[in-house]
Amino acid sequence: MDDGFEFEGNIYNLRFQTPSHKGLEVRAESVAVGEFRRLMRLAVELQDDDGNPVAKTKFTPEQVDALDGLLEGFSRALVSWNLKKRGAPVPATPDGLDSMPLEFVFPVIKEWFTAVGGVAEDSALGKDSPSGVTFPESSLPMAPPSLNLGSLTTQS
Repeated sequence: MDDGFEFEGNIYNLRFQTPSHKGLEVRAESVAVGEFRRLMRLAVELQDDDGNPVAKTKFTPEQVDALDGLLEGFSRALVSWNLKKRGAPVPATPDGLDSMPLEFVFPVIKEWFTAVGGVAEDSALGKDSPSGVTFPESSLPMAPPSLNLGSLTTQS
């Protein structure tokens, strides 16, 4: 008798070509659907009603909690990276993540959301649908496409 299928999870290899992250390689695990939904709700909490980043000089307590939860969730999924800071390796741990600036970390989280969510910007979801209707991927907040940490940071 068949013992059933054993799910082993996925590890995503994220590579970056943007000037600020060129050469960075990140390995991060997938998360369960419930955890992904929780993290997406936290990411949405950091956006206004139009999906734009919250541009405030002070975060609300709820937004601080959302940011903490989002970073904590990603740090649990982080397996490894080739990141160095001032010549020393940055550990792929919550402390290592906390040592990096938000404007560096958020593009990494966005790329991970895209990989875990499985929806690429150029995908043709539903292209083979018998009804001819494509899935409205733009309505799914798989990765906050407009996250711009420059507007999320506090100013003195």
